[in-house]
Order: sequence, then structure tokens, then C-alpha cells
Amino acid sequence: MTRKQLLTLALSLMSVVMFGTAKAAGKVADGIYSSPLSNYTVPVPKWQGLRIQENNDNDFAIVSFLDRGTMPAPLQSIATLRLDPGAMTMLADAGKRDLLLKRFLTGFVLPGLFRNVAPQTTLSHETFFDSNDRRLFFAVANIPEAHTFLHNPKEGKQADSLSALIVFHEKGFMYMVRVEMRTLFDANLTPSSLGEKKLESTRESLLQLMRSMKFTD
Repeated sequence: MTRKQLLTLALSLMSVVMFGTAKAAGKVADGIYSSPLSNYTVPVPKWQGLRIQENNDNDFAIVSFLDRGTMPAPLQSIATLRLDPGAMTMLADAGKRDLLLKRFLTGFVLPGLFRNVAPQTTLSHETFFDSNDRRLFFAVANIPEAHTFLHNPKEGKQADSLSALIVFHEKGFMYMVRVEMRTLFDANLTPSSLGEKKLESTRESLLQLMRSMKFTD
């Protein structure tokens, strides 16, 4: 990744959080969302209160699916960055691949998307694993006061977000898929209460989101 691409990523992620950008950059037709970078499609969630938020430039795009209904479903989000040949060479080297996958999250997504608005954001879980010959980095981020719909009435602020993330690369792009772990039915979930069963079920939810994506050349 070039310095210009990395700076673009950080600034783009910050603008999504700071300004709530919601321009219609991608296309939705017949229940399918097409990325503005023409690198993937994904089915749109069938939520009554669906709202789509997007931000993009020529090399970076992020889309978030939010539910503003009376019984909202948890947030789903996909971020993607076009990679330059140097980054692709690193990803082809197993000794450097894991470092690049993790750095995409810890070096740019965390400071640009999460810590920009919640400086105390932490990772409560990190692990690498393989699925269908693809290397994946799985993590859980605790983001203070950043939940999209849960509110803490006693403290008069938004509840913390507990976001599960998977980072991977595919056909010249880096991807991060995200799902919110705290729901109306699991509102008291905390990083310390995360057990292996919950982590495994959430990881499977992320994999299902990934499997629903179709990647283009």
C-alpha cells in the first residue's frame, strides 16, 4: 500500500464517523448492492427500517447497513481498499501476509474509524485462521459510546459497541467485514463476558456475510 492510499483510507473512514456521510455511491437493484469500485456485490439485508450509509473515492469504499426499525437488527458493514502491486507482493509472502492483514486493522482502521471518535477503543480478541484456503484475521473491538441504537439512559449516552471484525484480501483488494455483537436481546454483553461459544457463533455470522459476497475481477 502506498502512503497516499493509506492516508486516503484514514481520512475516508474518519469522514464516515464525523459527518455521517450517506451519499448513494453504490447501486442497489433487485435486492443486490454493488460496490462503487465494481469489486463485489452483496445482498441487501431485508430489514423494514433499512438505511444505507456510504463513503468512497477511487480506491476506497465503505458501506454500512443499519436498521432504524422498531426492533432493529445489528449493524453490518463492509470496508474495502484497492491494493497496489507492492502490497500484493507482500500478501503473496506468507511471512508478511499476517502482518499486513493485522496492520490494515490496527494501523489504519482503528485510528481512522474507531479511535477518532472513541480514543479508548480496544481490541478484546485477536486471532488468525484459515477458511477455504483464505487467510483471515478475526478481532473484536470495544468502541465506547458508539452503538448505533442501544442507549444508556442512566448515563445519558449511547451504549458501547462490541464489533466483531474479519479482515481478508481478495482479487487486489483488502476487505474488512463488521457485525455488531450487542443486540436488543444481548444488550449486556461485555468484552469480559465473551465466551468461546459466542465468539464462534459471531465468527460464523461474519463468514456468512463473506460467503454472500460475490467478487469481480
